[in-house]
Amino acid sequence: MRGFGGNSPMRRRQAALMVDIAGSSLRPCWKPRRPHVLALKTWPFQIPETPALPTADLKNTLTTCLWLDKEAEEALQFCTSLLTNSRMGAVQRHTADSPSGAQTGDVMTASATIMGQDFMAIDGGTMFPQTEAVSSQIHCDTQEEVDHSWDSLTAGGGKTSQRGWLKDRFGVSWQVTPTILELVMSGGRQRRP
Repeated sequence: MRGFGGNSPMRRRQAALMVDIAGSSLRPCWKPRRPHVLALKTWPFQIPETPALPTADLKNTLTTCLWLDKEAEEALQFCTSLLTNSRMGAVQRHTADSPSGAQTGDVMTASATIMGQDFMAIDGGTMFPQTEAVSSQIHCDTQEEVDHSWDSLTAGGGKTSQRGWLKDRFGVSWQVTPTILELVMSGGRQRRP
């Protein structure tokens, strides 16, 4: 199976699952070895009727995925209300109680465009907490923009760190960076687009 990184049994199962999901049946083609691992066939998915997806557009996009505890929709609404060129997208909700403990109506995923970049947030629980290993960087032209971004992102329980780093109230790390700093650090050369 070229393109899936090998021909191991796990890779074959992943490939079969991907093919089955692409066929819209949303059930695994194999039985998970560990019952605590979420099996798609046990989820009460309801797929809304949608037109065919523009696959050519999806091939050339990158979506940042954030794993949050139970605040996916709230976190994306927070970001879209503060940052320019931002809007909320679709919110997927559980249609029935799930084996993971989510109840009917709870948010499963939420999507948004934030400053022109696609984001998806998952209400996945506390298994994978946010760390400083990944952060979003906001470039600011003036001190007023720096102050506004900093104050807005730390409002409601965010925590400041050092040298332009902070965590918002959802634990997501940000860097608020004056554009002049990048110019000085690059020896006066303009940043490439």
